Amino acid sequence: MNKKIALITGANKGIGLETAKQLLELNYDVYLSSRDIAKGMEAVDKLQQIGLSPRFVQIDVTNHESIKQAKQHIEQEVGKIDVLINNAGIMLDKTGVLDMPIDVLDTTLKANLYGPLMMIQEFYPIINPNGKIINLSSILGQLKSMKNYSPAYSISKTALNALTRQTAAALYKHNIAVYSVHPGWVRTDMGGKDADMDVQDGAYTSVWLATEGTMEQTGKYFYRKNELTW
Repeated sequence: MNKKIALITGANKGIGLETAKQLLELNYDVYLSSRDIAKGMEAVDKLQQIGLSPRFVQIDVTNHESIKQAKQHIEQEVGKIDVLINNAGIMLDKTGVLDMPIDVLDTTLKANLYGPLMMIQEFYPIINPNGKIINLSSILGQLKSMKNYSPAYSISKTALNALTRQTAAALYKHNIAVYSVHPGWVRTDMGGKDADMDVQDGAYTSVWLATEGTMEQTGKYFYRKNELTW
């Protein structure tokens, strides 16, 4: 039986790296990707040291040419994939919206919204039927609970949730499901040392949807096995 193949962006550290580890342990064939080749290869080495065998592909999600080259590389190596996890993202601001520099919003949208959009546009033709696309969102993008905090990041994740809805509708006929995920407040470089979850728990929702997600759940927003309101 052929292994299912997953591609994870921004997987050289944090939740992305842990998601790669857990999927490899579940016998998935995993492409770990990062913008920085050296950091990506360091992550590959860490996984190899514990007996796992990830693949690596360089992807800068803000660079369309980088995405196209990665797609060509993966298509030549394995043909098609089963899971795309749009994990790469940035948080640059912790001020309020009235003080938010527009260039910070622009940079954040390029990584957190345009990047996943370009990834989906480029990769959906090589995702197998019954495939999954998982967009790493955040509770900070939930309109219901939104406050005046980290506005560029929050706005980008609200927009990413809208992208999940749009692409879920567009890809339904291709039998490809698309989900938004809130991983939780996780102890990573972004989440900080005071966060209440470790990366093992932070990867839970992505791994659950990658392995067990259904078409009936497409276009929805999850934290662990609970559906969230937008």
